[in-house]
Amino acid sequence: MSFKFNWGGFPPEFNEEALAMLTQALNKGGNKPPNLVGPIVAKELDLGSNPPQLDILEISELEEDRFRAMFRMKYEGDGYL
Repeated sequence: MSFKFNWGGFPPEFNEEALAMLTQALNKGGNKPPNLVGPIVAKELDLGSNPPQLDILEISELEEDRFRAMFRMKYEGDGYL
């Protein structure tokens, strides 16, 4: 089984949604270090021009229109947050 991912050229809506999800995830839970005095806000995201290397470790659910899997991701690109 193989998958083809088109990397780059992500629409602005994708970046906006990803930033909102990252901000929410970074502020989840109550065990923050005491030196953080406010919420963490993700303000800029660029996924870079080099795609990550994805290895499929396990596929737990496979249907015609969706699947659930566990991946290992290795990224040596030029993206930043």
